Amino acid sequence: MAKYTLYWGPKMGSAAVQAALIWADLPHQLVQVNFGNSEHKTAEYRAINPAGKIPALRLPDGTVLSESGAMMVYLSDLVPERGLLPGVTAAARAEALRWLFLFASEAYPAVLCAYHPENFVDGEAAKQSLLNQATATLDRLSDLFVQQALSKHKFALGDQLSMVDVYAVMLLSWHPALHDLCQRLPVIVGFYENVWADPRVHTAFTQHKLQQPPSL
Repeated sequence: MAKYTLYWGPKMGSAAVQAALIWADLPHQLVQVNFGNSEHKTAEYRAINPAGKIPALRLPDGTVLSESGAMMVYLSDLVPERGLLPGVTAAARAEALRWLFLFASEAYPAVLCAYHPENFVDGEAAKQSLLNQATATLDRLSDLFVQQALSKHKFALGDQLSMVDVYAVMLLSWHPALHDLCQRLPVIVGFYENVWADPRVHTAFTQHKLQQPPSL
């Protein structure tokens, strides 16, 4: 079977995609793109992903996907029997897509603003203000996730792990004040540990050097 190629970097959105590839049991290879050396801005990498973002996923037919959320949905639908996401006709599918789109549209941009404010504003005061706004957004989304999902279930969609949980924990690991968040919302600690405990997730998250479950 032809391989998938995941262009990845430590602490990048490729973490969840690698977990999906492992979970789906799809043959794949990893090609690291050095973000610190700006390899994502080179002509060579932009020929792969014109947006210059990490990750990118080359499919066996040569097609290249960008956007980690899209990759996870695509890979999940290739092997519905493995349960990465609810099937397209399942009632829980709508809820899964709702969380994935919310995280992709609000949480992911907030993380980028928090860690790279220089890409959006100039001046130290403006950068600090943007960091505060980004942190507030992540706090608000965490509150919503706890209230509407984790207060009812072990995982986002019930008692079974899904790619929604993998995506959520990846994004949580980038929260600028994760320890403070977990002190305020301790249910997140158990959730974080439960997701990390899955060996497929653990392998990918360790490879990507994501923050381990917080100790309070």
